[in-house]
Amino acid sequence: MGNMSSTDWAALGAGTTSGASSFLTSFTAQQSANTSALSQSLSAGLAGSQVLAAASTAEANAALTASQAKIAAVQSEAKIAENDRQRSMLTRLYKQTQGAATATFAAGNVDISTGSALASLTGNATRYASDLATNSYNKAILQYESGVTQNSYGLQAGMYNINATYDRSMSSYYNVLSDYYSSTVKGLGETLLTSGLSGLGSGASAVSLAYAKGR
Repeated sequence: MGNMSSTDWAALGAGTTSGASSFLTSFTAQQSANTSALSQSLSAGLAGSQVLAAASTAEANAALTASQAKIAAVQSEAKIAENDRQRSMLTRLYKQTQGAATATFAAGNVDISTGSALASLTGNATRYASDLATNSYNKAILQYESGVTQNSYGLQAGMYNINATYDRSMSSYYNVLSDYYSSTVKGLGETLLTSGLSGLGSGASAVSLAYAKGR
């Protein structure tokens, strides 16, 4: 090393300092970028998990709504069936009442085409017709309410399914984004290593040159 001039020594110092400075600068910049990419990757992963959970909740709500719709349909069918039974009962009672009244009038040789006999039979028929009209009205209301209820449940379930589909697509998007940032972190690490080795290589070259001259 005694053959080195002051210029050589200066070059050695400059080369070593430059290599170290290059390494530190690259290290600091890459570490900052690495931290940012890692943070973005974690944020994207968290967002993906959140929307996936939301999708699962929406799907569960859709299934629950479909079950509620089936229960409501069964209940409506039971009410309509009961209404039909009442109609059958009204018809049976009317026939029994009219038959008994007609038999009574016939036994007493009463003319059922005039007077109180006709009024009695006509009154029975009028009440029967009124009862049938009320029964038909009630059935129409039950059927209408059932349709409205089923439509409402159908719309709710449809919205839940739409939300679930959207949330699952967003979960896939966030997962892709998270993977991208993860790969960025890996790439930055490799760049950091390359830059550091390059900087250190510059310093090593200066030392090697100085050593060769010193010999």
